[in-house]
Amino acid sequence: MHGSLKDAYQVQVLCVDHHHLAMKLIRNRVDAEANCTQQDCDDDDIDDGGDEDALMSFSEHVKLGSPQSLKSIQSIIRDHASQQEFQGFQKFTRFINQCLPIYLNHDWNSWKNISFAKTFQLQEHAYLKVNYESRMDWQQATDYLQCNPSFHGKPHYDTVLFQLSHSEIAFAHLVFMFSCNIPDFGTYQFALVRPYTANINAAHSSFDNALRLMRIKACPHTASIFIPIWSIVRGALLYPDPKYKDKYFVVEHIDGDMFRCVNKWNRHHQDQE
Repeated sequence: MHGSLKDAYQVQVLCVDHHHLAMKLIRNRVDAEANCTQQDCDDDDIDDGGDEDALMSFSEHVKLGSPQSLKSIQSIIRDHASQQEFQGFQKFTRFINQCLPIYLNHDWNSWKNISFAKTFQLQEHAYLKVNYESRMDWQQATDYLQCNPSFHGKPHYDTVLFQLSHSEIAFAHLVFMFSCNIPDFGTYQFALVRPYTANINAAHSSFDNALRLMRIKACPHTASIFIPIWSIVRGALLYPDPKYKDKYFVVEHIDGDMFRCVNKWNRHHQDQE
């Protein structure tokens, strides 16, 4: 009897040691990746030091980095002709005329629509830092986001949470980030994004709900929209659903702030059902 207990105890000890070693290995790899990312960010800061006019101070909420050469709207559409998301640039003029009066608190009745020639130039940015206040400890946290066709030789486009309205946040996939100088108004920063739909768990089994698995679905490529850079709340992590195309699981346990954001997001959409 005692021999069996001793063997069982030894097995449990070995399992604990194995789990502890696995956690240390994972932690070391996470730390190594974080150090590598921070080094890349520091390099970007050095490279971008001469572009003060195009960048916001990092004491602010957001900071665009890694500026590219100026390009016309016509050139951008032509260079990305195979990507349906860039059809959204055909709606750029309408977007500006809808949002700029709101930003400036301008009287709609006296607003004169702005028009942009196809030769109007934009400056692409491949990198974004986002400061946000964690809902867990109210300390400042920072996300380093990429919207880069060649990040270490591979395309890297992150997902974000952005402020869709005063009371609602939404998920979106970064497609193109840019700044532009609008004559008589100044420099503004925007992102072309592919939004995701709200919670679609209702269409799946109760197994998802039991395990708190939350799926969202990408809107069609042609449904891309423009959003102000400052409306981006933080980065988000999604995992593709292997069974369904364009559907993703929201990874809410990456940190406490994300967990609370997703809970709030869930409650909002449950109240609307």
